[in-house]
Amino acid sequence: MKLARSSVLLGTALSVCLLSSQVEAHWCDDLWGSAYNLVVRPETDTITGSSLDIFVQNNMEYALPKFKLEATADGATIKVTRQTEKVSGTLLPGEKAKFTLAISGGPVGTIADIDFSVSFGNSGQSSSYGGGGGKAAMIKKTDGTLIPAGTPPGIGKGNSQATQLYTAALADFGDTNEGLDKLLKLYCAGRASWSSSGSGVVSSNCPDASTTVCPKSAPGSSPGSKFDYMHLWSAGELAVRRSALGARTPVLRERLQCGVNDSNNGFAGFALMMLGYLGEDSGARSFIEGKIAEGGDLGTIAKAALLLMGNAADLSRYQADVTVGTGASSIFVKAACAAALGIAAKDDAAVSNTLIPLAKWIEPDTEDNGHAIYSAQLLNLVAWDRRGWAPGAGDTGAISFYGESPSGAGGTPGTGGAPGIGGTTEIGRTTEPAGEGGTTGLATTQPGGSSGGCRVMPGTEGDTPALFTLALVALALLSTKRRRR
Repeated sequence: MKLARSSVLLGTALSVCLLSSQVEAHWCDDLWGSAYNLVVRPETDTITGSSLDIFVQNNMEYALPKFKLEATADGATIKVTRQTEKVSGTLLPGEKAKFTLAISGGPVGTIADIDFSVSFGNSGQSSSYGGGGGKAAMIKKTDGTLIPAGTPPGIGKGNSQATQLYTAALADFGDTNEGLDKLLKLYCAGRASWSSSGSGVVSSNCPDASTTVCPKSAPGSSPGSKFDYMHLWSAGELAVRRSALGARTPVLRERLQCGVNDSNNGFAGFALMMLGYLGEDSGARSFIEGKIAEGGDLGTIAKAALLLMGNAADLSRYQADVTVGTGASSIFVKAACAAALGIAAKDDAAVSNTLIPLAKWIEPDTEDNGHAIYSAQLLNLVAWDRRGWAPGAGDTGAISFYGESPSGAGGTPGTGGAPGIGGTTEIGRTTEPAGEGGTTGLATTQPGGSSGGCRVMPGTEGDTPALFTLALVALALLSTKRRRR
């Protein structure tokens, strides 16, 4: 049957509409259904004039493009202007950016009088962040106390697609041991041991907090699901909190070795890097050296992982190979090598020129095999290595590749940064009210469900209602044309 040209065009338009709707709906707000993954640090707790400088620290694992901060207080108008940034418009993992609050009207006497909300990403993507009774940011006062004090409302709760984020926040600002136990369970024993459609795991592979049974089969080389990546990133959340792991450390080492048995180098390589970062251990060293001996891309990542153990002899032996690896064709190799040099050799140029440009806002399960978010996760590891994790936002280290001075006063942006990731914001930009996609901290987090389906919000996520209407019109036109014939 020969179709009329108009029918073909209408059919093509219909397909584009429906496919666009599906793609846009997938990489959306559920993945950030968490709270307290940002920290606001004021320069002073008491406000005596009409302005206040604050620092916003990104404890999330993601590079947040189009990042906008809003501040509100009863009876007052607050204009927010960003002063420092490494990449235009983006708040990178571990970055602590300086903002100035210009305050007019209303009695605003202390930092406790101000509420903060944020937006980031594409239209609607951040709408679940800071919901569910929680807040977008934890405030760390100069006197060392936190706002909210005590057990923060909504802590440790959120969307199942963001389980690693809200559980990390629980470890930071709630019950640290509970948070770490849950993260350890969430990683279990690698990709073959967890659900690809939810936050559950195969209990026989990690039946309790000290027992590990490696899966018998290795996953294939295909990308993971959005839940697979959520599980994977929990290993990074554990690694940056290595100082608090205690008896969990040998268990995690064993489970990471299980996780390396994966045909996708994103999953295998990330597990190797976290294994090395846990520090010197004879069993882990033997395992990593075995991967080096096998060669290939994973062998190069293993060299980078060995550098993370902190042994000077390893740095002397493998630094040249790892430096060459920063120019590899494999993004997994390139990012791992740059991260290893940033940690073991304190090489800011490798981080600024290689790792940061790779840390982008790209959907891992459908777009790029996880390259961009894998890179962001490794950047997060380097940042935390410089800061030095401590519960209750007790970290005090400065990150030189973000231009921070040792005093922690923020400093100026570092050199060698990458072009902006999805943003055109310049230093000195003033945040406009509401921001792109609306302000977070107001939406209620919805349960993820067993299928992990992403909610489509009218008028936000890819203009889905408009696309659907256009699809219906296309169908009607096709039907009318056929009736006339």
